[in-house]
Amino acid sequence: MECDRITKAIVLNSTTEKGIIASIDTSSVNYTKISARMTSNNFVGEIPTVWTWSANLKNVYHGIHQLTVANVSLSRVYTNSTDKFLLRIGVYNNPLISPLSNYSTSLVHKSGDRFYV
Repeated sequence: MECDRITKAIVLNSTTEKGIIASIDTSSVNYTKISARMTSNNFVGEIPTVWTWSANLKNVYHGIHQLTVANVSLSRVYTNSTDKFLLRIGVYNNPLISPLSNYSTSLVHKSGDRFYV
């Protein structure tokens, strides 16, 4: 199943004070094929979105979490890329979590009481 291939291509590494590693809640995985769509930003070389994948994370403690998506394959087509996302979780005065070290203001967004990448 294509959904399983995507899920298996995602690896989480965590650096936390308690040594607890975050993980994907596999019972919450949701994969949906959608009609091809582009953003309204008209980026040069933009590739249309044709599917979405979402899941909840478990054991996300204060610290730094790296989510790696490596060479996802769907229908015998490969991305041939590895994407890494860093999530910093913690209290405001923690120097590792400081907003002064943000690279993106749009990678993580909140809707209600849930956060999305």
